[in-house]
Amino acid sequence: MANVAGLNDPNQTVICIPYAGRDDEQEEALLSESLYSPHQSRDLPDGFELRMEVYRAAWQDCLDRVQSIIEALNAPKIQQLAEEVLSASSPSQAVANLPYPEIPTFCLHGPPAYFEDVTREIVDTPNVAGCHLHPSDCSNITAAMKSLVSNFVNSSDTQANSKKRPAASLASYDINTLRAWYNHFDEGTYTQLMVIFHQFEQFDSAVLNDLFYICSLTLPELPFVFILSLSSPPTPSYLHAIYPRDTLALLRVKKTVAPHGWPLAKRILEDTFFSLDFEPNIMIGAPTLEYIVDYFTRYNESIDAILTVLQLTYMKHFDEPLTVLARDSLLGTDSLAEAEQKLSEPASFPFLDSLLTRMSFPSPQPDLSSQPEIRDDWSVMTVASLLTSVDTLRESFQARLRDIKVGYRLLDVVIGVLGEMGHAVGKKGKTDVERNDVEFMCRVIRGRCAKDSKNVGAVVKELSLTEAKELLSSMHKFFQDLPSHLKRKEEKARVKIVSWNSQLQRGKEGREFVALLETIGDWVTTYLDERLKGLEECRLRDIWYTGSSPFPSELINPAPRATIMSALLHPHEYIRSASGNGETSQHQQTPKLWELPDTSILFRRYLEGGKMINVYDWYESFAVVLESQRNEMRRKRQKGRQGDGGDPSTPSPSKNKGKGKAREVDDEVVSEDEGEDGVEWRMQVQARFIRGLHELDYMGFIKHTGRKADHVLKTVFDVLD
Repeated sequence: MANVAGLNDPNQTVICIPYAGRDDEQEEALLSESLYSPHQSRDLPDGFELRMEVYRAAWQDCLDRVQSIIEALNAPKIQQLAEEVLSASSPSQAVANLPYPEIPTFCLHGPPAYFEDVTREIVDTPNVAGCHLHPSDCSNITAAMKSLVSNFVNSSDTQANSKKRPAASLASYDINTLRAWYNHFDEGTYTQLMVIFHQFEQFDSAVLNDLFYICSLTLPELPFVFILSLSSPPTPSYLHAIYPRDTLALLRVKKTVAPHGWPLAKRILEDTFFSLDFEPNIMIGAPTLEYIVDYFTRYNESIDAILTVLQLTYMKHFDEPLTVLARDSLLGTDSLAEAEQKLSEPASFPFLDSLLTRMSFPSPQPDLSSQPEIRDDWSVMTVASLLTSVDTLRESFQARLRDIKVGYRLLDVVIGVLGEMGHAVGKKGKTDVERNDVEFMCRVIRGRCAKDSKNVGAVVKELSLTEAKELLSSMHKFFQDLPSHLKRKEEKARVKIVSWNSQLQRGKEGREFVALLETIGDWVTTYLDERLKGLEECRLRDIWYTGSSPFPSELINPAPRATIMSALLHPHEYIRSASGNGETSQHQQTPKLWELPDTSILFRRYLEGGKMINVYDWYESFAVVLESQRNEMRRKRQKGRQGDGGDPSTPSPSKNKGKGKAREVDDEVVSEDEGEDGVEWRMQVQARFIRGLHELDYMGFIKHTGRKADHVLKTVFDVLD
């Protein structure tokens, strides 16, 4: 430390102390620390690592599914946009009788991933040369023109189909260099020069004004096409709000908005967790769905927000040690025999005990036909049979989930068809579409759709002949389009619908038609009730289902102000939590003021003050507490010395009724005070006060005023609890 340059120089305001690396002892201490596990007492020795592997595999499946859904939804729009961009330079797209030509400009409003897919589709097209410009490349007009020209001229295929070398005597920022480069190719080699502006809102508008003007002077010789990436909403338009009319007159602007809003979010949730051809390893519960719609509609209407919520839900779910069995029962081994051997080790007994305890919990409805028969004779159950039972319950859970998905999809189809006919099913006058959709999903997951299925059956009984034929046709198409592994199970339902449809085609009337509608309505209600049963009835459901666990909203929407205030007022609670001793004892008392850290002492005096605090008075009150702290520490040291080396012949303090001993300690403390240097103590108090003051200032609790140099303004006016 003494070798640091300028360390002892009083004129240096900032000193750089290079990082020397950790000591060997610190490195060993960090390596010896165990990984985080909130349930260490009932976890496997390597449970955390195994759960993280299972989590990564489960989340990757979910993420790939969401990305494939987004790509499928964006593909038609991207293809249409690519065709419009590639045909933008054709003579048929130009507006006649203009005083000067316009540059085709496409404003893409959407996430960066959508913009990258569009540009990749366009730039990879033959006969198109692309140039990517970023805000850092365009600090001024010279740098912008140099980036524009260089990106085209230095492309990898500049030597293809060339007639001659381009002019090398022109400046790298001269537009004529780009003109010479373009002219040295054969005609038709490049039909468009695509200029792609990333993060368009971050560009300097003055620089782009000049850039647009220079590029417009080369039209139509250089077929420029501009693509602008904007993260701002399409209305109001950022381009029209920032750039002047004479610049906009040079551009032929066309806006394109990426798929967005609640319809896209609903499609992602339905095709991921209610899809008939995809089975996620972890099914999210109703609290997660409710938080998604709340966060999506209030704060952030983006797909990234949904992915963040889902990923945090998965991460929190895998805190539970039993979730290591989410995908299989191998426990990180290669076979069931090795997994059995691993569970038979003494270190795995706590995990095995917790698994047996969970298996012994009775099902809420044990007589359900969908629940497998699991032997309850624990005295004869082996580890291998236990793991086999987990596999059986996993398949039972997935079978129940498949039934719920079929019932959800069929109920959605029936409600949609009846709604098109003018028959309202569900709550009337509900305008919050997002809440309505999520409430429907939550009712399905919880198995509370008896009222919905009853209402649907009642409406079916009142249909006309034409409406009944249309409904049965839609239901038949639904069962016909089921995946093969579901179609075999639902064959009886499909045959019934075909039979009823043929009876309607023969033209039944009167009582026969009414009786047939009664039969169809009762069957629809019964079928939906059988399929839409809650997941809470499944055994070991908390391995594959997040259930009613609340979403950890503090991770995505933290409360820093409340956390800082709580840490300053109750620092010992955070210290105990960080040290691993988070359990509070009944005999544990609230620490006194002098026992708190300096910053906490200063903050408590801060809350006791008025709107404007006199710094000197603040210091004096702080010094009083430190003086009490000093005296208390000395009394403790004095008692410790007397306890270690005290004279056994000293008379008992009880004979003096407890007063003589107190006077002895006080006199000794006073004598020590008189012997110490008071100047050094005051300097120490001042240094501690300045340090605490700077910490509060850094956290934003102090606002300096120019009216009184010795006063500061408070920014927080909470009352001490």
